[in-house]
Amino acid sequence: MSISHSPHPASLIAHTRLTLFFSTLSFLWISYVALRVSLGAFDEAREVAERALKAVPSSDQDEKMNLWVAYLNLENAHGKPTPKDAVGKLFHRACLVANPKKLHLALAGTHERSGDVVSQTDILSNATRKYSQSAKVWIAYIRSFIINGSGDATAASGSSLSAPELIKKAIDRASQTLPKRKVVKVLVQVGLIETREGNLERGRSMFEAILRNYPRRTDIWSVYVDLEIKEFAKTQDPARCRALLERATHLELAPKAMKFLFKRFLDFERKVGDATRVEHVKQRAMEYVSSKFG
Repeated sequence: MSISHSPHPASLIAHTRLTLFFSTLSFLWISYVALRVSLGAFDEAREVAERALKAVPSSDQDEKMNLWVAYLNLENAHGKPTPKDAVGKLFHRACLVANPKKLHLALAGTHERSGDVVSQTDILSNATRKYSQSAKVWIAYIRSFIINGSGDATAASGSSLSAPELIKKAIDRASQTLPKRKVVKVLVQVGLIETREGNLERGRSMFEAILRNYPRRTDIWSVYVDLEIKEFAKTQDPARCRALLERATHLELAPKAMKFLFKRFLDFERKVGDATRVEHVKQRAMEYVSSKFG
């Protein structure tokens, strides 16, 4: 073994002692695995991972899951005979004893970080069939098309559809499969993902469509307003956010909901508007109160 691959004795001794005394703490074991990997000692890293899986009790599911994910990351980077074979074998083994839905999502994250779009899409597509009632799974699946762009998304899906078409198709499938309350959650989250990681205008269009169907959902208005306030921080153009708040405060909602929306509007104008605009919001609020309560 070359010097560059020789573990530093003090570091290895320290990690060994720590894992002996705190054998149920996954982060110590993962640190030990990382040390071995950093030194090029991949077989030894696997041995540490195996010891960790035996040391951490199955009752501590979160700690155990951390270990499985770290082990999958190791095999994805340095697996034998090939990373794909090693990951497949380990993943099957892990699913027999750990939460398989979490493992599907975790492995998708591993593939995303390594730039393997095809494997990421495959594992998430499989997850939508196995866990069709899970909003988290559908959100992750749709997000994969958003973040990977038209070319990669199309290639990974094996389809001739564009990324927007793939997104729409996946949303339609989710809407047909999930209960209504989860469908709304998926739509809102996908809208947010579009604005943050995909196409801002597509995200805005999604929120407009959601609010056409659920105009009385104050929570969705709040998310949309938050989104536009964050965009204002980037553009310093208050027009879009102001127009959205004007629309929201012209709705016929319950007094509690309207109070919330007027407060958001007033807070916004106090921060970015002038005295005239602040007074405008106050006047609108008073007119609303007068019309409702005389």
